Amino acid sequence: MNTELDLLDLFPGALESEDQDHVFDMILNGSLAEVDFGELVLNIIAEVSGRPWWVALRLVNGARNGWSVVGADMLLRGVDATRLSFSGWLDVALLTMIKNIDQKKLTMFNLELEQPPPGEGSDAESEPTMTASAFMSMG
Repeated sequence: MNTELDLLDLFPGALESEDQDHVFDMILNGSLAEVDFGELVLNIIAEVSGRPWWVALRLVNGARNGWSVVGADMLLRGVDATRLSFSGWLDVALLTMIKNIDQKKLTMFNLELEQPPPGEGSDAESEPTMTASAFMSMG
């Protein structure tokens, strides 16, 4: 929930001290020289969050920015971040934000949440396509 994200806090920072030392030794001896740690950490975030990394980080940011409401609501309902997976906590945070947002702003909220950052994903692959005849037959 820090305002400044330091990727090294997540990896190897989230590892046990002994494992962190092992990773730093591998960096120093060159066996991890080709690893892009930024990309690795973003992939870890995506894996443990069960969603694209940018969605996970936006949800954390949204929860942090609205903590006086989001956090209070989550605490009132007994949500304990130490007992949930990161993915589960994000699910509860998202539900809490959706419940507390002005319904007129919900569509924009979802669009902004899901929008990939520049250079992530292929716009052509992610947009559904429909033929004109298929569209016309929906009526």
